[in-house]
Amino acid sequence: MIDWSSLDNARRMSLDQAPVTDTGRAFCEAFAAALAALEAERKYQRRGERKRRFELAAGAVAADLLKAAQTAAARWSYRSLMAVRFTGAPVSYADFTSVVDAAGVGGFVERHKGHYQRFDFGDGVVAGTGKVTRFRALPAFMTFAAEHGLTPESIDEHFNRQAPKLPKQVLVLRGIVIEAGPQQVQG
Repeated sequence: MIDWSSLDNARRMSLDQAPVTDTGRAFCEAFAAALAALEAERKYQRRGERKRRFELAAGAVAADLLKAAQTAAARWSYRSLMAVRFTGAPVSYADFTSVVDAAGVGGFVERHKGHYQRFDFGDGVVAGTGKVTRFRALPAFMTFAAEHGLTPESIDEHFNRQAPKLPKQVLVLRGIVIEAGPQQVQG
């Protein structure tokens, strides 16, 4: 039975954690390899850059789950599964869904599906409410992480937040233009 109040106290999965130690990098490789072995539908093996990005995605998900466990071992984390929410994110939608799907199959992660309910008040006004999908680490994941030297207490030593990507175009501030009849006046 799910404690509904625990779902409300979930931590947002920012997916911006990257390994900074050899232990962290080795864990990412091992966790990604374990997840890749659980992907039954995958026809071709990831190689090169795709493999590296999948390893980083696996590490980012794991780091967020371990950071949530710093507060309480059974604490939930949340992340929207809408593809548009991953635009510009350090982890792609395809990699994230591959990681959490395989982790679910392997018994590493529990998922509580999100929902959205619309209410029509009859006068053309429609409102809605809901919750995004929640995830939490299961004991098998905590054991796997501990075997590779990661615990909720040590996660901050092995993973750091990545700096956000800067925009491609610089924002240029210009003075306002005031229209005074047929003439324009620079403000």
